[in-house]
Amino acid sequence: MEIVSINNNQKKHSNIIVWEWIKVIIKTSIPIFGFFYLIYLCFIKKRPLYQKYAQAMLIIKLVTLICIIILGIIGYHIMIPYYEKLVDYLELL
Repeated sequence: MEIVSINNNQKKHSNIIVWEWIKVIIKTSIPIFGFFYLIYLCFIKKRPLYQKYAQAMLIIKLVTLICIIILGIIGYHIMIPYYEKLVDYLELL
């Protein structure tokens, strides 16, 4: 039989209750406040689980932002000819 020892630090951080996670998720979902709250959580040394969660969420948000910008630029360039046709048609009226 093998005994696995868990130090008190790991035990303390692994027992975060569900309501604490719900509060963190709600706070990070608020548009502008959530972004700054994630940055704040990235630098907290007391709670490494929150720190890792915040780092992962910031990476996801930045990748999403980059994808939206790229798709917006592509969509803009695709729509230019149609927009010019629409303007020409409206000038004829």
